[in-house]
Amino acid sequence: MIYKQAEKVFKIIQDVLKTKPYGNHVYHNYFAIENSQPTTDKSFSDLKQVIDTLMKALEQPFPLKWMRFRCDLHDLRGKKQPSFSVCPLEEIKILTSKNGIVEEKNKSVLLNFLYDLGEIVYMPDNKLLRHKVVLDPMRLVEIVTKFVTVVPPKYPSAKFRESFDKLDKGILEEDLLRKLWKDSKVDNGNYFEFLVALMIQLGFICERETTSSQDVASTSTKSVGKRSFFVPLRLAIKTRQVRQLPDDSQSISRPIYYDFEGYLPDVLFPYLIIEFLNKFQKEGVDPILACNYAELYLNENHHVILSLDKFITKNDERKFLLKMAIKRTDSFDETSNEEPSAEACKLVLSTVEKSFEQSKDGGRRGISFKRCIPCQCSDQLDKKHFQILKDFQCRKLTCTETGKSVTMDVACYKRLFGCKSHLINLFLLNLPSPVQKQNDQIMEVIVGSAGETLHLKDEDIKLEIHSEAIKGEKVKVSLENCFEETGMPVFHPHESIISPIVKCGPEGTSFKKSISLSFPHDAVNEENWEFTLLVKDRIEDEWKQIALKNKENDVHFTLNNGRCYVTLKHFCLFALMGHLRNLFGKKNMLLGVFGKMLANDEYQLLTRFCKPSDKKMIEEDHIKIGEQPLIAPENILVMYKDMKITVAVSKQEWEVQKDEENVKANDLWRTGPSKKFLLRRGNSSAKVLKATISLKQKSNNIDPVEVNCDVETSRPNLGTGNVLNMGPTIPMNIDWNCVNYIDQCI
Repeated sequence: MIYKQAEKVFKIIQDVLKTKPYGNHVYHNYFAIENSQPTTDKSFSDLKQVIDTLMKALEQPFPLKWMRFRCDLHDLRGKKQPSFSVCPLEEIKILTSKNGIVEEKNKSVLLNFLYDLGEIVYMPDNKLLRHKVVLDPMRLVEIVTKFVTVVPPKYPSAKFRESFDKLDKGILEEDLLRKLWKDSKVDNGNYFEFLVALMIQLGFICERETTSSQDVASTSTKSVGKRSFFVPLRLAIKTRQVRQLPDDSQSISRPIYYDFEGYLPDVLFPYLIIEFLNKFQKEGVDPILACNYAELYLNENHHVILSLDKFITKNDERKFLLKMAIKRTDSFDETSNEEPSAEACKLVLSTVEKSFEQSKDGGRRGISFKRCIPCQCSDQLDKKHFQILKDFQCRKLTCTETGKSVTMDVACYKRLFGCKSHLINLFLLNLPSPVQKQNDQIMEVIVGSAGETLHLKDEDIKLEIHSEAIKGEKVKVSLENCFEETGMPVFHPHESIISPIVKCGPEGTSFKKSISLSFPHDAVNEENWEFTLLVKDRIEDEWKQIALKNKENDVHFTLNNGRCYVTLKHFCLFALMGHLRNLFGKKNMLLGVFGKMLANDEYQLLTRFCKPSDKKMIEEDHIKIGEQPLIAPENILVMYKDMKITVAVSKQEWEVQKDEENVKANDLWRTGPSKKFLLRRGNSSAKVLKATISLKQKSNNIDPVEVNCDVETSRPNLGTGNVLNMGPTIPMNIDWNCVNYIDQCI
């Protein structure tokens, strides 16, 4: 059994070494050595024989220049002790040159090789870390334990009493961190920022967003000593009492459990929390954290719930499963039956499983996981039974654990986490045909050597394949406007995606000569912006960043009159990211207004901001949950500033519960926020709603939006100003059993 496990480990090592420049120099055979076996074991004798042979064959088993450099590096490490061994990269490069390693490429290979061996820490891809090298990686253990395992003094000073209390709740204040490192002689302040950046890069801490950002200048720097960090690894062992919604609540998705098949590293759960905080943390909104539970902000409408739950299986095994669920948070009433959106569920699923895959390829190699859900038969058994959920295409699962065949309906998982059916969309949206909907978002054409032009007219995305770009067999080319934005490298508050996400397929297709892709962008006054083209060769790859006018790659781009022009030689995904240079930059957004009638003469009015290219997706998303568009989407120019939204109505007929809402600058810029207003009839006979929606930003004039609609149908009055004709009213009392049956028959 142990040798089979060793073979799996060897396979993982081999796959990793294939990508290394020194991979060909590693001996091709592997030896599984069990310490409990006698030295007469065949593996021992085989290993000895190979070592004897290699010792004779390798007159220079290691480049002499590299060996001399390692000796000098060891001496340098000794000089840096007892302080933390951090050395400027330039000093290391001077040392390599003295040992005859002159070329920059060879220096980089050598440093990466030593990093792989664990002799140094060198991270050339991180802007904050690339200019320094850690000479003694083992000291990192001491650095981390100073804030993870420190025992608060029995009588802490008044200055740090509150800080130690927060630390046990997973919040580490900068002043306390400086004190802990200084007292233990880890750092005297010279390398503090470097060490903080290193801890963030390694996933031990995450900076906590607490300050309000009113303008560009205020977010560029923060007061020394005023920062704080989340440290999930520090959370107390005893779980905090947290209020949880039951799994059968309509406003929370059905949970998905992850079984790690006996190997669940202790740090995996804290690292997953850090992953979500880095991507979705909202300024001023603290998560609910415990050692085995977390409720995290996703967007204005949803929170993510993660937990480690212990179960006893039918084989009397005690195992921990990681539980994931998505909670709807934007309802006025906590008893609302409004379920989480499918887009939010897919985003969370993608983030969680991508994190697991990165863990498999990184420092936690060897983990494996599978999705599972509690089986209905568990109610009749003493032990918990789980069903494996391989994908989200099946509608029913069968179980025979109780001796009888039990069928479990899992349609809700397909609806929230799986692919959407064209027929379901047709039923919900009352569209004339699935072909027409497909043509709005994706176009497919057979292209030969003569070339072709593909044009998505609604989003004005154009792909021009010139003649002779394709030689040989014809290719089925696709052009698609994608709405998925997971994993986008948007980190700074003033960065945002300002274009459609364009997918050209089939992925990886190469051309004999350059072809052209163009699409609109949302930036206004381009001189106030910096632009970066994001490129992804395959769906599973990371996004690459290409600077404006950079022609070193086979993909480069220019900008002109509100459009981005990309020259390329192979197909991939493209998007344009913009970064504000100053306070005067604006971008174009769409404002949608939606409404639906609630019970007890109440009406819900909702404002929603989005990119112009996301207009159809946003409208469809709201229509599915019974919210009808009340106006044609309004084009507005917004700045990176907080916005105040005010709703005014005729007080004789309607009353607004809260007529003013604020949208933070960061949410407006990056997340496409929505705000809800609850209206009550003042006059029971009122059938028409007339409202004025005012949008206010400092130094930015935005015209008010007028709403005039029939509340009985939640449809605009036709012919009265800027309204949208949606066609026949779509019934919202949908029989989901009927829908599920239709979807099953496709």
